[in-house]
Amino acid sequence: MGENIRRFRRKLKLKQSDIAIKLNVNHRTVSSWETEFAKPPIDKLRVLAKLFNCTLDELVNDEQEDIKRYTQLALNEAVEVIRENVS
Repeated sequence: MGENIRRFRRKLKLKQSDIAIKLNVNHRTVSSWETEFAKPPIDKLRVLAKLFNCTLDELVNDEQEDIKRYTQLALNEAVEVIRENVS
């Protein structure tokens, strides 16, 4: 989620302090969200999603982790098929 917050913020060419002002938090708080030291509360997530013009799902889901997970599953299935054909 932190990477998504950073990516959306940068896409809008905003600084952490800009986001902090809009959410009434300290810029260090925004930094802690982006580095995943802390997670934003749901009320702040809703404001972020509106600000970034995205859904909550797009904001909180870790697409890269999903890609890694599906890639690993596909590799495991391929290895199993190879093993079956070699035996």
